Amino acid sequence: MFATDAMAAADRRRQSRSRLPGLELTLAISAAAWLGAPTTARALPQTDYVLSNVSAVFGGTRESISGVFTVGVGDEWYAQFNGSSCSLCFTGGNIVHAIPINGNTIVTDGWQITFSSDFSSVTSIKSTVGAGITGTDVTGGAVATASPMEYTFADASTVLNGTPETIAGHFGYDPLTLIQYGADIQLTGGGPYAGTYSFDAELLGGGDFIEAEGGGKFLHISFENKLSLADDPLAYVSGVGTDPAPTGFVCPGAGPCAIAAPEPASFTILGSALGLLFFGPWATRRAARRRAGGRLAAIGPMVRRGRDASDRRMG
Repeated sequence: MFATDAMAAADRRRQSRSRLPGLELTLAISAAAWLGAPTTARALPQTDYVLSNVSAVFGGTRESISGVFTVGVGDEWYAQFNGSSCSLCFTGGNIVHAIPINGNTIVTDGWQITFSSDFSSVTSIKSTVGAGITGTDVTGGAVATASPMEYTFADASTVLNGTPETIAGHFGYDPLTLIQYGADIQLTGGGPYAGTYSFDAELLGGGDFIEAEGGGKFLHISFENKLSLADDPLAYVSGVGTDPAPTGFVCPGAGPCAIAAPEPASFTILGSALGLLFFGPWATRRAARRRAGGRLAAIGPMVRRGRDASDRRMG
């Protein structure tokens, strides 16, 4: 769905290339947590892969290469590869918008790696810096780890320069690569802010906000926590106006959201997954305790009055 939206929105695409020096190996750690997290949310058609034991010999020196890439429907969306030795220790990364993959070859600013049809093994590696060198004695492959998720707004609203606006719609987001996909957000209210705000794909960073454009206006929505597998309350709306106290939340999935937003907390991706696993039973038990506590609070005075009457009769 989002790949189709992105292709249909070609007239508003922003072609860009970005590097994230701080991302690098953190992506592989996040991938492990993301992979192990249970979810019923709808995944987007893109798939994330992490390099596994990839290496090749360049000029007599074996070079290990780590990193991640995202592909979907025969297209490359993102790649970030990092060399280990000082002879080829550059980082090659880019963000692309549905660029067709040429024979399962993933290309970054620094590397060109060709995989088997299922990405399980590497068939060739080439450095694309300077004159370029093709590696020999190639090892390793790639492992599918996760997919970007769709998020839906629920009970969300904001007040922009005194005008109330209801926020509805959805967007895609990849907590592993920090890419936002296919935003389609509606502000419903008065004033100049009402309308549809959209975005096809963009490398954002941060992990706790999204962006969209519509009618010549810019919309920025921040969340309490990094987007993950848990509901996330809205924290700030800016661009078209400023609201430091919007209401509502987003939930992972195509909606409608089935559960209430949790209290704000600093979730990591792994922590969010564990919270989602145990939140349901814990919430049920807590609600039961509250109901029981309420009944005991109401029964307590009646019991005491009964005891006082009994004491008076016995006296």
